[in-house]
Amino acid sequence: MRHIIEFYDILIEAYKENKPLSYDHRVHCSETEASLVLALQRLRKALNWVESEQPTKELILVVSYDSEGKNSVSIPSSIDRELIYNIEHAIHHMAIIRIAIEKEFPDIKLHKNFGIAYSTIRYRDDLCAH
Repeated sequence: MRHIIEFYDILIEAYKENKPLSYDHRVHCSETEASLVLALQRLRKALNWVESEQPTKELILVVSYDSEGKNSVSIPSSIDRELIYNIEHAIHHMAIIRIAIEKEFPDIKLHKNFGIAYSTIRYRDDLCAH
């Protein structure tokens, strides 16, 4: 969850400070990993920002795909595109969390759609409808 939260923090900071957005450069807050209270505070802060802002500024996304992280590329982006990316990124990591919980804590029952992509949910619903 810390990793998911950090991506939202990075997006908000880049937007507020009008600086390039890079998910590669983030602080790994071990306290967020250990404190449910802190994790929930950080999530609430991100949710409040998303709900209260009317973002219109364009962003510059900086990415690097080489192993040393030296050759970066800057591309135009937007808040909408980055929020969509963050949703997909969160679902991907929730799928991994789901696997770990089902393996290590089989008594914990997650919602049937936890960690499942919306397109997969719709596909399954269509299969069941026919």
